[in-house]
Amino acid sequence: MYTFDEVKEILHVSKATLLKLLGSGELQGAKIAGQWRVSGADIMAYYERMKHRGGEADT
Repeated sequence: MYTFDEVKEILHVSKATLLKLLGSGELQGAKIAGQWRVSGADIMAYYERMKHRGGEADT
């Protein structure tokens, strides 16, 4: 499981964008002890969707 800040770095997105992705469910994550955690599999699934869509994760 990756922390919020690690996911921001991996996906090259801002805090606001990551919160939006998690809040909308576009990126799956879980709050554990009040802090977001995202699995590597969920990061890869999101990245692959963005790669095929031409989204921001392919920068």
